[in-house]
Amino acid sequence: MQIGIPRALFYYQYYPMLKTFFERLGAGVIVSPPTTRDMLVSGCSRLTADTCLPVKVFCGHVISLISRCDYVFIPSIRSVEPKVYNCPKSIGLPDMIRVAVSECSPILEPDIDVDKGKRDFYQAIYSLGRLFTWNPLKVKEAAEAAWEVHQAFQTQIPSQVLTSPEAIGQMFPQFGEEPKDNGFASTITIALIGHPYLLHDKYVNLRMVPRLQERGAKVLFPEMVGRSELRASLYQLVERPYWTCEDEIIGAGAYYLPRNEID
Repeated sequence: MQIGIPRALFYYQYYPMLKTFFERLGAGVIVSPPTTRDMLVSGCSRLTADTCLPVKVFCGHVISLISRCDYVFIPSIRSVEPKVYNCPKSIGLPDMIRVAVSECSPILEPDIDVDKGKRDFYQAIYSLGRLFTWNPLKVKEAAEAAWEVHQAFQTQIPSQVLTSPEAIGQMFPQFGEEPKDNGFASTITIALIGHPYLLHDKYVNLRMVPRLQERGAKVLFPEMVGRSELRASLYQLVERPYWTCEDEIIGAGAYYLPRNEID
């Protein structure tokens, strides 16, 4: 059985965990290729003008997986920590894709909402795992292995000062990109703040990072800062986080702005 994972939106944060989970349950994992013009055009043609560009890109990636996999994984991610919520586009993503891409493979759409409590969260995991096995112990083992990989992934990025794609490339060379010396001497340091699915999609951002590096810039990203440091910086500006993306946007901005090493 082959599970398709679009290389967009949640891919940059959760791919190592998802790959580990599905493979431990005996499935293969297929990732859509990097974004192309055809993907963007096909995604835009299926969704209304008001739909944000990242969702249109995601839609194009789903279309590229048609006939290549048995299922496509599109979770409805409501919250990944209590009282902190995801964007509505992430919550309604499976429904939007089902309507826009009627010919796509069947959708695996677990409802991820830790705000409902551990029982509901674990039930969502076991329900997903039942597609592959009715043995709850195998699902539990796969979930624990996936969580360990996710924690290692999150630790590896700031400790080695990597981008998400570079860290993925170290774990799974066939699906990511290895860290490389661009050959340019850095004369200025720029912290690039934004969502990972925009910062690391070279087609969508018009090769922003290579262009900056070619002009002598050293580029730093939100994920290169530890989560505890991002959250501490966030608390300097807001009483508590409400949206999932606040760490990578507000927290990263508050962390990088006062630092002397950032130009």
